[in-house]
Amino acid sequence: MTLTDTRPAHGATTIPRPTANTRTTGAPPVVVGVRRDSRRVPSPDALALIGALHARFDGERGELLAERRRRGQSAADGALLGPGPKARRVREDPTWRVRQTSGRTTVVARPRGWEAVEERLEVAGRPASATLVDVGLHVFDARARLAHGPGLEIRPTGLQCHREARLWHDVLTVAEDRLGLARGSVRVRIVLDSVAAGLEAEEILFELRERATAVEIGDVDALIAEAADLRARTAQVHAGCGEVGPTSTSVRGLPERAAEMWRRRYAGPASGITA
Repeated sequence: MTLTDTRPAHGATTIPRPTANTRTTGAPPVVVGVRRDSRRVPSPDALALIGALHARFDGERGELLAERRRRGQSAADGALLGPGPKARRVREDPTWRVRQTSGRTTVVARPRGWEAVEERLEVAGRPASATLVDVGLHVFDARARLAHGPGLEIRPTGLQCHREARLWHDVLTVAEDRLGLARGSVRVRIVLDSVAAGLEAEEILFELRERATAVEIGDVDALIAEAADLRARTAQVHAGCGEVGPTSTSVRGLPERAAEMWRRRYAGPASGITA
């Protein structure tokens, strides 16, 4: 990530006008505050990108975090888990495919999750989203490589549902547009590291089909422990998703189901599944 010491590490900073190769929406500048104890400060153009991402997506980030909390409480109360009946449109549509890509990514980054904040940067008097800071800096730093093809692969942290996957795609799209990069330049390695993500694996892949390079399975033992906790709290799942429990196929069979899903949806070589 590109950090420079070209600006004072204190006070509030108004985001400068975008550079010539940066697309703009005509929105007013965003004010980013840099904490006094910050010794390294992003460059003005990097801050411009972070500010634009924050202005566009921080509200939606808050909505999705609130939705996470509601889902957690609903699961504790025994509500159904899983994507629900609307998922049939994605699962039963045989036409959509994961986009193939030529070339290899040279940098793999795992930004912090949506719940994390970056205390060293403030927007409107509040700590900035750590996810948006990390994405902005990684994409900004990789812009030269991305101008000539794939050069950056993102591994989302703590992905839980298809709406969060769509937000990742939208954030990366806006970052690409503002830096004048082709859409889909930033690739994504999907990480299924929660029961919720496992239950919505196909919907998550659908939302990231223009960027996905692989589906990675998280720590299976941790997933089994999470499933056992859900089972203890009498959580249920939608029909077709399988029973949630420490020995259930919905957890232990996740690598095999993910591999089969990738084979169906990826038109290229049958690779891209890791556990």
